[in-house]
Amino acid sequence: MMTRIRFFEIVCLASVLVCLGTARVQAAEQPQYPERRVYDPATDTWTAAPSPIPGTQEGDLQLAIIDLAEGRPKQARSRLKEWLKKYPDSPRRSDAMVALADAELALGNRMKAYRQYEKALEQYPNLESEERIARNEFAIGVAFLSGVKQKVLGIFRFPAQEEGLDILDKVVLRAPGATLAEDAIKAKADYYFRTGRFELAEAEYARLAQEFPRGRYTRLALLMSAQSAIARFPGVRFDESALLEARERFLVFDDRYPEHAEQENVDSLVRRIDETMAEKHLTIGKWYSRQKHPTSASVYYQKVVDRWPESAAASEARNRLAMLSEAGGAASMEAPAPAGEHEAPVSQDGQTGEG
Repeated sequence: MMTRIRFFEIVCLASVLVCLGTARVQAAEQPQYPERRVYDPATDTWTAAPSPIPGTQEGDLQLAIIDLAEGRPKQARSRLKEWLKKYPDSPRRSDAMVALADAELALGNRMKAYRQYEKALEQYPNLESEERIARNEFAIGVAFLSGVKQKVLGIFRFPAQEEGLDILDKVVLRAPGATLAEDAIKAKADYYFRTGRFELAEAEYARLAQEFPRGRYTRLALLMSAQSAIARFPGVRFDESALLEARERFLVFDDRYPEHAEQENVDSLVRRIDETMAEKHLTIGKWYSRQKHPTSASVYYQKVVDRWPESAAASEARNRLAMLSEAGGAASMEAPAPAGEHEAPVSQDGQTGEG
């Protein structure tokens, strides 16, 4: 009797265990969603949000967002594309479009992400997520400038520096005066300087200093705009405007930031500019001498002596003035230089006529 009862108990227990095991397997096969909490302002508490219901408009969107949050951007992208086709008139469409851009960005498809962000902003102005979108677009632009290539057809990769510059321009237009705009202008200026496009670098650094006079990069922008101006000056046979701009900016920098000016050897840089200016005017004077216009030559020699008396060029200018003086009346008999002759040493492309 006892044996039958025990056998029955064992059979029942086994049945229960089988049922429990089956239930656990079935439960494991069901997708598990993390607990989401929402804030209830009425009670000032956070409560568990209901689990998303597959097959519904809100549920399918939430499932895609969960995929994205849990690091499954490819699955999220598939869900979002299907959702956008299925619910073209949904009030949550803007959220889905932005989420799709986020998925593309997570997959490394930066240009696709940028275009999707722009599409969302164009169709839905004043999005709540606009600031976050701008930050993402800034990151995309900076990545392209750093050499990250854009994907084409998912296979080919091409340089996208020009696209990166255009993206940063858009960021500045969308957030004028904002910190992100300041960062975007600096990123452009740094890129131009790094790639040797010094005229554009100078313009962007000057713009940064002008538009953000009390910004985070004002001191750097003022210094780098001067450095860029020096870098774009090709030599004494060319137009001197870049040197004049550089000198003025270095002097402003020295006045505003004397301690940093000493660290950056600004005084030495200004002296180097003065030496170059003196050499340039000496070169013009020598050109006039070769053209048999000693009076015009003496004007430039004297200018070197008067304006840059301590320069190496001034020493040579004094010697040349002495030689002209010893020539006696020859200079006084010199015919006037033709109209415009004083501009002759610098051609239209900025180069002097000296061979």
